[in-house]
Amino acid sequence: MNACPDLSAPALPNGSAGPGFDAIRQKLEEIADTALKEFSNRKVLDKMYAEWEPVNFGCKDWAGKSYILLGEDIETLETILDDHLIKTQTMKGSPYAKVFFDEIVVWESRLIRTQEGLETWLKVQVAWMALEPVFSSDDIMKQMAKEGTKFKEVDAVWKTIMK
Repeated sequence: MNACPDLSAPALPNGSAGPGFDAIRQKLEEIADTALKEFSNRKVLDKMYAEWEPVNFGCKDWAGKSYILLGEDIETLETILDDHLIKTQTMKGSPYAKVFFDEIVVWESRLIRTQEGLETWLKVQVAWMALEPVFSSDDIMKQMAKEGTKFKEVDAVWKTIMK
């Protein structure tokens, strides 16, 4: 698809398009091509923003004691994050992204922070799910009173965050 209009000039009586016309047409085509590629980057960026609008961190009840992130939601989030990071980093290297470069850098930073936060959240969740049953045992609480008390404090914070 050629988005550029027909820039051919009517011929002068001698059959030529006029002095310098080809150079002007070539420059206009370059400008139009650059604008089209910049617009394409803008559309990709806007599409990524829109794809995050409906995204939620879905949690579910876990053993009636707390909430955990849902597996399907995690996979969806990770897929979106990976896809958007690749698109953003590709766009960042494009010579046609200079107009949006600062915005792209901010967006990339947000995506990276989200990815790091999700990874940390999942590590804490896995550790909590492994430790919670252990420290629910009265025998363990008696044997490891100091650690049990510390776990209960962390457990209370975890449950508050996850609600």
